[in-house]
Amino acid sequence: MKILYEQLLVNELRKLMDASKERIWIASPYIGGICAISRILGNRWQTAPEISIRLLTDVYECSQISFETLEAFYKSGSIQTLRGLHAKIYIIDDSAIITSANLTEAAFSRRYEMGVLLQGQEAKEAIAQFDLWWKKKSTSVSLKMIKKIESKCAPESTEPRDGSGLDTLWDLPPQKKDKLTSSGQGKLQDFDYFVACYKDLSDIYSSYQRILPSIPIFLEIDGLLDYLFHEDSQPSNKYARTEGNTILPPRTIKNIEAEIFRCAKKYKKWVDAGKDISWRWDRSQIIQNSLSPKAVLQIDWNGLRKIADCLNCMNSRPGNKEGFLNPENNNLDNIRRNLYMLLHGEDDIKIRMVKCKKALKYFGDSSVQELVGFYSPEKYPLRNGNSNAGLRYFGYDVSI
Repeated sequence: MKILYEQLLVNELRKLMDASKERIWIASPYIGGICAISRILGNRWQTAPEISIRLLTDVYECSQISFETLEAFYKSGSIQTLRGLHAKIYIIDDSAIITSANLTEAAFSRRYEMGVLLQGQEAKEAIAQFDLWWKKKSTSVSLKMIKKIESKCAPESTEPRDGSGLDTLWDLPPQKKDKLTSSGQGKLQDFDYFVACYKDLSDIYSSYQRILPSIPIFLEIDGLLDYLFHEDSQPSNKYARTEGNTILPPRTIKNIEAEIFRCAKKYKKWVDAGKDISWRWDRSQIIQNSLSPKAVLQIDWNGLRKIADCLNCMNSRPGNKEGFLNPENNNLDNIRRNLYMLLHGEDDIKIRMVKCKKALKYFGDSSVQELVGFYSPEKYPLRNGNSNAGLRYFGYDVSI
């Protein structure tokens, strides 16, 4: 056990954060502005999708929470709310700092705070208690809840009232210059946020219509987003990443429900004119049968080609398809193991996708996300450049 205080407290926290590899779990009822938080914590919580990110707070104290920071945590990981939370805990991998310091600029630079650093065996009980609060005591913060409390949170231009008027005592570490995920190339980092946005769009859309109620709603929405990208003057196309690597900000829409209904009506006319969208379900069934827990461990190269032929991203980039299916690039047993891990493993889905992407050459972000969507269409949407652009067209700030 190590006692942390004054400058040592923020320096030690940042040192652990910069070296994090497995998890970053934070409990704090007060949450400060994003600029200060990025100096306190660094950027790995926003740029490393292989790390489990959890923020436990009390959203009923939202006047003491920066909305921009809350939204950034929501995009990078998961947030849960625990009414009456007062503990301040910073868990990084197998270490835990238990302290009096809230996650605010004032706590780490203008207040006399103290904490203890527990590592290895010493930290296990604290980690287990956090996990218990997360799984048994707290509730998930949804996208709808995030939108609802936005107006009640602390303005980004000011810190929460905590510590106003106090002199600066300690220096915050410098802010790192890593590229962040918001409105940019988040790769797999914001997958959970993408799913939440997709579900919000699906809920609004399905309250208006279902064209093929026999297939999962996410597959029908994929058809809508594909339509907006390729048909009807291609309105969402410009929200994709351009050849010059520029990105338009998400579209600003005053009444998103009315806009979704308007596009849904035009989409239905297009489908009624004879355009087939049921092929998505056909591909989904092929992938489900070929990659069931038993089948995936016995799949051969012909079966893998059949799977690759089902993926939109592989068809749009045949070089990647042939690269993936080349035995000189990927060992058959390695493909089997990693596809089994991706679809049937127990880790968080985002972490499984990162592991699979790293293990298999020419099997990138779109491949892992499309495959997960085709295999479990009731739970996960298909994700590729078209769907990212479509969500941004409707005003959702997902990454490209």
